[in-house]
Amino acid sequence: MIFFPTSSPRADKCAWVSLKGISKYYSEKNKIFIEFKDKRKVAMPASYGVIDNQILRATRLESVLRERKKIMNFK
Repeated sequence: MIFFPTSSPRADKCAWVSLKGISKYYSEKNKIFIEFKDKRKVAMPASYGVIDNQILRATRLESVLRERKKIMNFK
């Protein structure tokens, strides 16, 4: 499971989001919304750029971990 923070983990308004739970995310009326696979929508206290970057990083981490697992299984 891969989770990412919406801001600094030390911040009071930081939320942790599961990468696998996300269906889509979008900006509407200067707010960023994350829609989950169970159809819930949550407004996040972060900019679109921050969420987009965190999702990109989490996806990259997932890819690296998958590749390492493949190499370990090959040996």
